[in-house]
Amino acid sequence: VETVFVSPTLKGISKNPLAVFVVVKVPPGGETSVHTHPGPEFIYQLSGGIDYQGYQNDIFGMLQITNVDIERIPPTTSVQNRNPSGGTVAFLSWFLVDLSQPFASPAFSHDTGLGINLASLRNGVSVAAVSSNFGEGGIYSTFGAADAIDWDPPTAWSSASDGDTA
Repeated sequence: VETVFVSPTLKGISKNPLAVFVVVKVPPGGETSVHTHPGPEFIYQLSGGIDYQGYQNDIFGMLQITNVDIERIPPTTSVQNRNPSGGTVAFLSWFLVDLSQPFASPAFSHDTGLGINLASLRNGVSVAAVSSNFGEGGIYSTFGAADAIDWDPPTAWSSASDGDTA
């Protein structure tokens, strides 16, 4: 027997949590909305890789989870995931659910505190040309170049799946 994961003591869990197991399949270029879960989530990547983007304590980060990786997402962490690959990927999520709360709730990008982005679409900037866009989409497609300058972290993805190191 090999121990794969040991959780720290969980706090804020209901007295009678329900364990929910979900196999999630994400098509090429697919993404979730930004959301939270009231309880912890444990992820085991079954195939391919997912970019998990999230906020915890107002700190933004991107985590790449690849085949057979495991990860724990704390309760109420705002997250979004995306499949940057050309094939369908799958992961198994375990949730501890409090039946008195919604399973998932919409969430929003947090203010980065960096001030006004002068190079944003809402301030009149436009993209004239690019060498390529993720998924062969156009400049204004979901992961097109226009989204790279909108200063909204959920759309600021790198097509090479290298996040902040791009």
